Amino acid sequence: MARIVLLFLTMLTIVFGNSTVILKTKLGNIKGISSSFTFDNYTRNYNEFRNIPFAKPPVGDLRFHQPIPYGGWGDTYDATRFGPSCIQSVNGVVDQYVPNTNTSEDCLVLNIYVPSGSSESNAKSVIIWVHGGAYYLGQGMFYDGSYLSGIGDVIVVTINYRLGAFGFFSTLDDMALGNYGLWDQQMAIKWVHDNIESFGGNPNSITIAGQSAGGFSVALQAIYPANKGLFHRVIAQSGASNSFITMSDAARKNAKLLSMKLNCNESLTQETLICLRNKTAKQILDVFNTIPTSTYSINGSKNVYLNLPFAPVVDGVFLKQSPQNILYGKPSPELEFYKSLDFIFGGCELEGIAIPYGIREIQNRLSFNISDGIPSDYFRNHIIPVVVEQYFNNNSALASDIYKQFVSSISPQDQAINVVNLYSDLFFYFPEIFSLKYHASGNHNIKQYLYSFRTRTMFSEQMSALFPWYKGNGHGADMYFLFPFRGQESNLTTSDRKVGTMLMKYWSNFAKTGNVNGPGLVHWPTYDDTTKKYALLDINTVINSNLYGNRMEFWSKIMNLNQPGPTTPCSRLECILGRK
Repeated sequence: MARIVLLFLTMLTIVFGNSTVILKTKLGNIKGISSSFTFDNYTRNYNEFRNIPFAKPPVGDLRFHQPIPYGGWGDTYDATRFGPSCIQSVNGVVDQYVPNTNTSEDCLVLNIYVPSGSSESNAKSVIIWVHGGAYYLGQGMFYDGSYLSGIGDVIVVTINYRLGAFGFFSTLDDMALGNYGLWDQQMAIKWVHDNIESFGGNPNSITIAGQSAGGFSVALQAIYPANKGLFHRVIAQSGASNSFITMSDAARKNAKLLSMKLNCNESLTQETLICLRNKTAKQILDVFNTIPTSTYSINGSKNVYLNLPFAPVVDGVFLKQSPQNILYGKPSPELEFYKSLDFIFGGCELEGIAIPYGIREIQNRLSFNISDGIPSDYFRNHIIPVVVEQYFNNNSALASDIYKQFVSSISPQDQAINVVNLYSDLFFYFPEIFSLKYHASGNHNIKQYLYSFRTRTMFSEQMSALFPWYKGNGHGADMYFLFPFRGQESNLTTSDRKVGTMLMKYWSNFAKTGNVNGPGLVHWPTYDDTTKKYALLDINTVINSNLYGNRMEFWSKIMNLNQPGPTTPCSRLECILGRK
């Protein structure tokens, strides 16, 4: 006989038997699994519902189109298995940790982790997790939300969204506005808000969180005012809306390139769109893979570039102006919504480690070994020119200033760390700290926090084997602790587990109340532009002030952001993204 353990809403029942759980929702019955885990002396029971569709398959005429709500289902929906990832290249490293290695355009699904005891009278706060992957890789199922859900006593939802050309192809006009991946995320958020009560969740206490491109994404969702009421707090890890790499600076050029390589009309007419919709997903992916992404070199040069060819754009609908204009500009509905939300921003110590990886890829063209560091003359002749060309409109005066700030006369090893710091600042720290600066300005009714994450992982040791000068942790190290790999708990040390529990407690406390603090945790004060307090998260967490203060002051002067209102000269940061 099945045992009824929950009763809420109208005729809601959860039935246990054979490790499955059946839930009655307004969309129809749904079958999930019931399980448990032990982590850092915590043993928790939870229910898990996988592969729940929130939008119709974006195929045929729905390719390069805003998502359409899926609606309900007829018979009991089987949510006991994970579905495929959205179309992307095979990644052998990631495939070790995902239970379904298939990919498909029919991928707009979400997964829900529910702690035991959830009910109408004990509704749980919700964290919606948006995965990273440079907008062209990743999947919700990679992130096992059971630990965060159980230890934090919150519901965790992980989502898929369209990636690469499928999610961000844009002609910058009505033919194909783009931002389909952002619209997918927004529809998933709305689905959770509208349906999470059926799973014992509180629709009035929803936090959206993400890392890397997921951090960029949630920060962009936080400046879309139509989201008002759908979520209430934001955790942006290693990402901010105003980063140099949040948006695409060459959307139409890459749309033409994709169309040309697929033998569609590169003049970008309606016929082009019809042609592209008639191509197979594999044909589009194969061509997408020929367009350089992430770190790469050009024409056999010794330079390393960072390029995200398909990414969000100012489309006039989701984003009516650039994030920089919104944050640094006049009062607007976007800015008002942004300032109404509680925020956590932060990242890892050596976020910019991708650049040495890129240099390593072109090692045979160089007269030095990246394992030994980066010579200052290479920094001057091959890194600085790329930085000012890509991000500062070839401003030679700024080239000199940036070189003086980050050059090292100590050693190639020290110069390598300075190069990592330069890119860490450009892509992560500076955008995050100045997002907080403008969030805090005149804003006394919300909470905001800043962190830097220090704990090394087993991947840090692997990095040190490649780069002996690498002594910290890189982009994404915090993920290892917040979402331990499914079935890999034995790889975690006792210290790892304690750090993981600490992160889960801080994050879940924030999701519940907007305040990260709670019993057993180092008190983490809110950030303001006077004291500039932040948490250095580690096995022994400490509270410091003025994160990378000298560097942030340098960038503040470079960007002319000490005075109210935007005054920055034309550069990629603003002009290409919408500020003319």
